[in-house]
Amino acid sequence: MTSDVTFTITGGSLSISQPATAALTGGDSGLLGQSVSGALGETTVTDQRNGITAWSTKIHGTNFTNGTTSIAVTSVKAFVPATPLMAVTGTVVPTQGLAVDALTGVALAVAPNGPTLVTTAGVLGNNTVTFTPHISIPIPADATAGTYSGTVTQTVS
Repeated sequence: MTSDVTFTITGGSLSISQPATAALTGGDSGLLGQSVSGALGETTVTDQRNGITAWSTKIHGTNFTNGTTSIAVTSVKAFVPATPLMAVTGTVVPTQGLAVDALTGVALAVAPNGPTLVTTAGVLGNNTVTFTPHISIPIPADATAGTYSGTVTQTVS
């Protein structure tokens, strides 16, 4: 006597987490006409969909302003330094593409549009990947003194 047995494995979620704040340093008056760069902090993508579908991250933001001067978000470059991205768990091959420094970085766009920053291939089951994106913000020659703020958002799909 035999019994047919069936079962279902359901997929979970695909999520991204990043630090709530990042402070860039070095924005003194000697940088007018140059740029300020820095890390946004460690980003983690968690894929619990139990599948084979690749994912990619996108990055976008708002203009940076101090209340007097505004720096357009479209002039800001985002990149992931040319160090291996770390697959913390699972089977996945993460790649950051060609955006490995401020010269090759991808220009941010106004939300909700944004360029791809990290992509994956070879996904098998659940996986977690960490990486540290950086941004480079050009300082216009007419920038005024003050603390500039803006928002940078990463999404995954």
